[in-house]
Amino acid sequence: MHKAVEEIGLDAAVEKVEEMDKITAYNVLMTPGLVINGKVKVFGRVPKHKDIIRYIQEEM
Repeated sequence: MHKAVEEIGLDAAVEKVEEMDKITAYNVLMTPGLVINGKVKVFGRVPKHKDIIRYIQEEM
């Protein structure tokens, strides 16, 4: 995630959330999950780098 943010040139905060109450608040049913701007983009798998970039760009 950090690499994708740097590649795009964004000044963005990246946070790893491990507390189950925070994870379930997003209705992420399986970890890992990726949430951008409060929107769940993927869960239950690690997305490919190119997909992470696409998800970030969708939210710009």
